[in-house]
Amino acid sequence: MILAKTCKHKTKNFKILYIVDKYNFDLNDYKKRIGIKRSIPISIIIIFIILLVGVAYYFRNTTSTNKFYFVEVSSFLNYSQASVLASEIQSKGGAGYIYYDGTYHVLVFYYAIKNDAKMVAENLSNSYAASRVYTLETKKFTNISNFTKEENSMIKDMINYNITTINSLYKAIISYDKEEISSSAFNVYLHDIASNYNSKLKEFNVYQNLQNYSKYLNKINDTFSSIISANEEGNSAKIKYHLIEIVISHSKFLSYIN
Repeated sequence: MILAKTCKHKTKNFKILYIVDKYNFDLNDYKKRIGIKRSIPISIIIIFIILLVGVAYYFRNTTSTNKFYFVEVSSFLNYSQASVLASEIQSKGGAGYIYYDGTYHVLVFYYAIKNDAKMVAENLSNSYAASRVYTLETKKFTNISNFTKEENSMIKDMINYNITTINSLYKAIISYDKEEISSSAFNVYLHDIASNYNSKLKEFNVYQNLQNYSKYLNKINDTFSSIISANEEGNSAKIKYHLIEIVISHSKFLSYIN
C-alpha cells in the first residue's frame, strides 16, 4: 500500500473557563479557585468574564476548519503528463486525483492532520522527489447579512456536518485500508453515512433561499454511491479518489457560499 502508518496526534483545543456557560455563580468562590486577590476591582473581573463569553460565542458561531491537507507527488502544466502519473499512483493504491488550480496537481490522498500528510510526503520523497504537502485553504464562513438567523445557523451546521463526515470517512478508509475492518462492515458504514447525509441535505433544502447553494452538496451526496460501488469492486484507490472528491466539493461549497 502507498499509505504510511498514521501516527496519533494530540489536538490542541481552545479551552474556555467552565464559568462561561454558568451565569449563576459565587464570585468570591470563583476568585478563590483561580487565585484572584480581593484587591482586584470586581469590574475588571466582570469585563474579563464578558470577554471570555465573547470569545466562546465567536468560536461557536464561526467555522474553524478551512484547511485541507493532501500529499502531492508532482504537478504539471500539461494534463496528459499529470494523467500518466495519476494512473501510476492509482495502480499502487493511491487516489491519483488530479486537482487543477492553474496547475495540474497529482494527489495521493487527503489527510486530516498536516503532520500526517508531511510524514507520508517524506516517505514518498525517495520515489517522487517533488512529493510535498498541498494545502487547500478556503475562507472561513461568517454570517451573511441577507440570510435570516435560522438560515445562517443551517449553513454553519451543514459546513460542520460536512467536516464531521469527511473526518469520519477518512478514519474509516484508513482502517479499511489497513484491514482493521472488513469490506462488509465498511459497506454497512458507507450505507449508514450516505443515508444520514441524504437526510441532512433534505434539512438544508427546506430553506428555499439555500436551495441555490446545494450544487456542491448534491455532488457530495452523489459521491457516496461512487464510494459504495468502489468498495463492492474492492478498489481501494477509487475509494480514496472519491474521498478527495468530497473534500474538494466541500471546499468549493465554502467558496461558493462565501
